Amino acid sequence: MNNGGTAMHDRYDYGMSWGGVVLMGLVLVLLVGLAVGLVVWLVTRPTSALPTALPPAAGSTARAILDERFARGEIDEDEYRRRRGILDGG
Repeated sequence: MNNGGTAMHDRYDYGMSWGGVVLMGLVLVLLVGLAVGLVVWLVTRPTSALPTALPPAAGSTARAILDERFARGEIDEDEYRRRRGILDGG
């Protein structure tokens, strides 16, 4: 059953011209590019907008910094007492 075209052309022609095939290929490349760009953006963006530790205020003394670290839970009570003793000269 050959109606003017080759059997291969009739078998795999889904009603699309070459322009449609090229357009579909370009859309596919665009979608793959967008997917890759999204993955790169997700991997390279910062995970948190908040800093992990707040910087000490300007003019803070060592004792005030130690108190702030203890209050934020960065150090436990034993570490706080040990460092406080060192700062107090004992």
